[in-house]
Amino acid sequence: MIALALVMAVQTPAPPLEDDIVVIGRRMRTMKFEYKIKRWQMKRCRVTKSSGDPLLDQAVCTVIGKCAADHRAKADEMVACLDERRPEIQAQLARLKAAT
Repeated sequence: MIALALVMAVQTPAPPLEDDIVVIGRRMRTMKFEYKIKRWQMKRCRVTKSSGDPLLDQAVCTVIGKCAADHRAKADEMVACLDERRPEIQAQLARLKAAT
């Protein structure tokens, strides 16, 4: 009977790990930023509600600057740009983590 319980425990599939990009997207939905853009260049990016990961916050600010350079400064344009560039945010986050 004990052997059967062990076999059943081994055969129970582990819950699937969430894709990093999905986790990043979920965390980004809770974040809030203040940013200043002048002549399509970001002059300041300040986190007002953090994701809980300072490196992710920094990665998003970096990409906010890239969105601004693409002339996407209005709030709805910025949200769309960040959503489109989620893979870029993931890559930036990986670079930041590798540098620490």
